[in-house]
Amino acid sequence: MLKQIESENRLATPEEQKILANYVGWGGIAEVFDERNETWNKEFDELKALLTEDEYIAARATVNNAFYTSPEIASCINQALVQFGSRGGNVLEPSMGIGNFFGSLPTPLQRCNLYGVEIDSISGRIAKQLYQKATISITGFEKTTYPDNFFDAVIGNVPFGDYKLFDPKYNKLNFRIHDYFIAKALDQVRPGGMVAVITTKGTLDKSNPSIRKYMAERAELVGAIRLPNTAFKGNAGTEVTADILFLQKRERKMDVQPDWVHLGYTDNGIAVNSYFVEHPEMMLGHMEYDTRMFGQDSRYTVCVNEDEAFNLYEALNNVKMGIKMKMKRGELMGFNGCLGYNYHKEDKSISVNEPEAEIVRLIFDLYIQGYGTYTISRQLEQLGKKNKKGIVKWTDSGVMGIIKNEKYKGDLLLGKSFTVDPISKRRLANMGEEEQYYIKDHHEPIVSKEIWDTANEIREARYRIDNMVVDGVRVRATRKYAFSSMCECGFCGRYYCRRSHHQNTHLIKPVWKCRTSSYEGVAKCPHSKAIDEVIIENAFLEMFNLLAENFDDVLESVLKSVEETILNDESAAKISRIDKSISNLETKRKKLTDMLLNDKITKEAYDEKYNDFTRKIKQEKKERSLYASNVNAQRDISSRMKEIRSRLGEFQGMKEFDRIVFESIVEKIIIGEINPDGSFDSYKITFVLKGIENRSIPDVKSRYMKILNKAKHGCDR
Repeated sequence: MLKQIESENRLATPEEQKILANYVGWGGIAEVFDERNETWNKEFDELKALLTEDEYIAARATVNNAFYTSPEIASCINQALVQFGSRGGNVLEPSMGIGNFFGSLPTPLQRCNLYGVEIDSISGRIAKQLYQKATISITGFEKTTYPDNFFDAVIGNVPFGDYKLFDPKYNKLNFRIHDYFIAKALDQVRPGGMVAVITTKGTLDKSNPSIRKYMAERAELVGAIRLPNTAFKGNAGTEVTADILFLQKRERKMDVQPDWVHLGYTDNGIAVNSYFVEHPEMMLGHMEYDTRMFGQDSRYTVCVNEDEAFNLYEALNNVKMGIKMKMKRGELMGFNGCLGYNYHKEDKSISVNEPEAEIVRLIFDLYIQGYGTYTISRQLEQLGKKNKKGIVKWTDSGVMGIIKNEKYKGDLLLGKSFTVDPISKRRLANMGEEEQYYIKDHHEPIVSKEIWDTANEIREARYRIDNMVVDGVRVRATRKYAFSSMCECGFCGRYYCRRSHHQNTHLIKPVWKCRTSSYEGVAKCPHSKAIDEVIIENAFLEMFNLLAENFDDVLESVLKSVEETILNDESAAKISRIDKSISNLETKRKKLTDMLLNDKITKEAYDEKYNDFTRKIKQEKKERSLYASNVNAQRDISSRMKEIRSRLGEFQGMKEFDRIVFESIVEKIIIGEINPDGSFDSYKITFVLKGIENRSIPDVKSRYMKILNKAKHGCDR
């Protein structure tokens, strides 16, 4: 059928695809290629007549490793891949056979760009008919030239065998074929991407740990499942013990040797990977020596499941369900301790490490006082505080991770992401797609619930919408406070940031400070001064009330300016143009990859062009985010203008600061100025207004103090 379709120079119909999908390859039936085997003479002659010499040689070369995966197993692996965070992008199956993994992709992965490699000509050509939009190369994986960090996921059943492939990049590692496939797959998947493959048990169980060290340096073992030796008997007619590995690539190579790099022993003394010693539930059977095939003195181990009612598909799903049940019971999974806590593997409990806990409390105290995570990280280094690794090195993201961690108030959230062990890194956040389990009062807290809640209220207020960078200036898309991203230093040009100052043990007042002075030291901007929020509010009231005599003119001028700006804004049209540009760039980038695979472009030229397209796409997306924020800000403008007109139209003198009025007429505030005589007025405020000329209030601090004194004396009388 395949040759007929090809001779007619067309693609297979759906009915023909159903027939082609039944092909299972030549793994386990070497007899059909043995001309001396009389039992298979008929099949041998038929095969020789059907295949060309090259096709015959390629088919015969696969008898030792072409054991195609059943759709049921492939489906379970793909479903798990989705749970572990995979959603789209480029997906590779490096030893695809006819593509059973592609055929069982769940909905979230069906729009991926599919790439396949198959050395057997017949299998590869059938795969091309079954997955007509995929990019499939009929060659050996060792001959492919995919770039590193290109794929979002690698899936499949790697070939097993006690032999090596020639690949100059990997020859020095001396890996067997199955280990070579995993090593190359890890290099070609992007940081944070997943490698989900079936491999021989030797990868995890062999005494030589070199492949496991290679994997551990580059990836985390999210989970592993040991299949019984009958897993491939029904589909490929072979008995072999294999493992399903789920690996997530690290952001960078690390010199680590987790427990699963080494071996342990089962209860009956059989050497097995330490992962299965600690997680026996991940073995779908039990380990024993294979005396049936190798005699009583056999040291060859197999995973056996003698349950006649055993259903592999149900067992794989039960493994995932078992993980969920452990979460529900509050068992810590994948947790190895965090700053302030020690983890006890014996009973999987945690206890407070008091010296480290003091650092955690300090971080929460500083954050609540108004310091940012970057400033806190610098202070911790200046104080010589050590992180969990025992070194004096802190990052703003590390500090933020502590602020967000619910464990510090004694609670435990399991199922934060789609992984078997819920550690962060680049995993997809669980936004309700999977069950989460929140256990209150799970262990001893380090900070009170009140302190934790206060800190996270501040965090949510600060980071409700991501920051955007425009022309090198940090601007927040939405603002928690009226003066956020509005106050500019008149001496250095940077924005002011909000801080909380303690007047005494009970009273806290908000003040605004120049970012340069706050983050880099007063010496970097010596003339800027911290200014109370109430002083800025009072300066606005004074400025606004000075406009009262010409109020109607001011009102109309301001509102007309605002409305004209909105009407003339072309953000929506620009977003549409940018979307088209991004689509064109992504299409060109994909075509570039096809050119590389077809040897129409050199690797060096590919890398240069690919990086250029990626840079342009990133730049376009940043610009799109900026215009999108403009569009969002314009929603419901007509009702907002009506509200502003109503409030301002009833003006009889403003006695209290009104944020709506302020935001309607003020473009920005400049705090501080160098006077014509060269002196510095650190408390002069200039309001840059929309549609009308600027207004300045000099020495606002002294003016505010006079108002306070006047009010105080009035009360005394």
